[in-house]
Amino acid sequence: LAVTSGISGLVDVDAAVLSVLRLAGGGISQADIGHAVLVALASNAVVRFLGGAAAGPLAFSLPLAVVNVVAAAAGLAVLLLLPTFNLA
Repeated sequence: LAVTSGISGLVDVDAAVLSVLRLAGGGISQADIGHAVLVALASNAVVRFLGGAAAGPLAFSLPLAVVNVVAAAAGLAVLLLLPTFNLA
């Protein structure tokens, strides 16, 4: 699940996240769903950073990288701190 989310996230994070969220309540644990969403978001962030690095100077891509790392850390923190969050 995480691998396919990561691959899908390279192109379109919305489709990857929505596909994973449709599996909620279907026998897949919420932790697995959370990890798959984070993997999709992280792979999309890497593609955005690489695009920014290719398109402009470091002054453009470095703030983009910082924002993506902060967003990924916040998502991971939420996943770890709210293990009983109910998607249903």
